Amino acid sequence: MYRSLLLGLLIVAVAYPAGLLFPWWISGPVAALVCFLGRPGPGVAFAVSFVAGLLLWGGLALLADMRNESLLSTQVGQVFRGLPGVALLGLTGLTGAITAALGGWTGAEMRRFFEKR
Repeated sequence: MYRSLLLGLLIVAVAYPAGLLFPWWISGPVAALVCFLGRPGPGVAFAVSFVAGLLLWGGLALLADMRNESLLSTQVGQVFRGLPGVALLGLTGLTGAITAALGGWTGAEMRRFFEKR
């Protein structure tokens, strides 16, 4: 449990500053690298990376939405046939979570592949 928490925090701690310099999908390669080096099982890597990506991207989206008093999410939601702003925040978090989870799973599977050789 403690190790999983540490891996999740490490993913967030590395993906956030990397996201300032690189495209939004950098959380996938970061999660892959952390899970490759951290040696969790594939299921744990997927779950920990999913939660880390959800917290990172969902939290960043929520923070940005609060700063502009939900004006942007409301306007973008209207473009998508009246989708509520909260749904857009959820979709943003889910996109980041899936990206990180697939990266973490890939890193864990790569580690297993190289250990077998």
